[in-house]
Amino acid sequence: MKKYSKILIILIIALFLEVIVFNITSYRLLFGKYEEKTFVNPEFVNYRNEKAILKIKNLNQKIGTVKLELKNFDETTEYQVSYSDETSDDFRSVNSKFYVQNYEKSKYVPLYLSGNTKEIMISVDKSIYDENKIDKVIINSKIPFEFNIVRFISVFLFMLFIYSAKNEKLFSEPYSKKNFKHEIILLAILLIFMILLSEINSYSTEEYDLEGDTSFAKFLNTEGGIYNKDFVESVKEGKFYLLNGPDEKLLNLENPYDNITRDKTVTRDVDYNWDTAFYKGHEYIYFGILPLLLTFLPYNLIFHKYLKISIVVFIFSIFIFILLKEILLKILSKYFDNIPFKIVAYALIAFCSGTLILYANGMSRVYELVIIVRIILCFTRNLFYFKISRK
Repeated sequence: MKKYSKILIILIIALFLEVIVFNITSYRLLFGKYEEKTFVNPEFVNYRNEKAILKIKNLNQKIGTVKLELKNFDETTEYQVSYSDETSDDFRSVNSKFYVQNYEKSKYVPLYLSGNTKEIMISVDKSIYDENKIDKVIINSKIPFEFNIVRFISVFLFMLFIYSAKNEKLFSEPYSKKNFKHEIILLAILLIFMILLSEINSYSTEEYDLEGDTSFAKFLNTEGGIYNKDFVESVKEGKFYLLNGPDEKLLNLENPYDNITRDKTVTRDVDYNWDTAFYKGHEYIYFGILPLLLTFLPYNLIFHKYLKISIVVFIFSIFIFILLKEILLKILSKYFDNIPFKIVAYALIAFCSGTLILYANGMSRVYELVIIVRIILCFTRNLFYFKISRK
C-alpha cells in the first residue's frame, strides 16, 4: 500500500509540473488589469542589420504579453521585442524568440515590466516586412494553456524510474542480458525516447508551398525538395547532376565562379540553386547519395511518390537509439563485470540524451539527414569492432 501511495505522489508532482510549471506563462494575465489591443500596421522605423524595426507608440498601459501574427508564412524566423517602461526612456530588449507557424506559443512573448509601458519595438527579418507578411500585433493576448500529454507521461515515467532505481531491489542487482525484467526496462527507456522523438519530429512535418519559394526552402521537410525529388529524378535518368540546372544568366557569365561578379548579375535561389556545386554547366548535389539510394529512390520507384525528409530522419533516428543500446551493452560486457543494473539504465538514458538526435528531428532538413546517416555508419562500425574484438 505504501508503494502505491508513493506512485500517487509522483503522479501528483508530474501533474503539478505540467499544469503549473510548464504552463506558467499561461497565467501571466491572471492577476491585474490588462487591456487587450490589436495593431494591424505597426509604424516602420528603419532597417538595421537585415532586420526591420517596427514601433508601437503611446501605449502608456500595463503590458503582460505581446503576440506577433504573420500571414502567408510557413517557415521559421527569429524576432525580438523591446520596450520602454517607467524605469527607462531607452529601449530594453528581451531574449529573441523563434516564430514557428504551427506552434502557437512561439508567437507570444511574456513581459514582466515595471509600471506602464510607453512603447513597444519589434525586430523582424527584413524580408518579412518587405513582403507584407506581418498580419498584426496583439497586446495582452492570453497565452493559451496546453496540456502536453506526451510531456506529462514522459515526466511521470522519468520520476517513477528515478524512484524505482533508488528503492527497488531489481535495479541493484548485477545486470544480466538473460534477465527478462532488465531487458524490458531498457526497451521501455528506448520506447520513451522514441515517443519524444515522434513528438519533436511532428513539428517539422508541415507542408511547404514551393511555388515561387527559394531553393533553400526545398531543403526543408517537403515532398518536393531538391534532394528528395529533383535529385531522385536525376538519378533515375542516370545523371548525377540536377536536370533542372542553372539559368542561362549564370551559364553566360565569363567566369561564373567569381562570386562577386556573379552576385551582381544573377540572383541566388532564382537563377541558380543554393547548396549545390556548379561544374561544367551543371549543378551537383554535394550531400551524400547514400540516403537517397537507401530510402528516397526505392520509395519513389515502388510508390511513385516522393518521401518526406522528416520521415527518413525519424526512421534513421530509431536505428541510432537501437544501436546505442547495443554498443553500450557491448562496452559493459567487454570492460565491466557485475555492474549494477541501475548504472546500465542511467548510461542508456545519458547516451540517448547526448546524441543531439532529438534536436535533429526538430529540424529534419537534408543537413540533419546526412549527419544522422553518418552517425549510423560510425555506430555500425563500432558495433562490428566489439563483435570481432570481444574477449
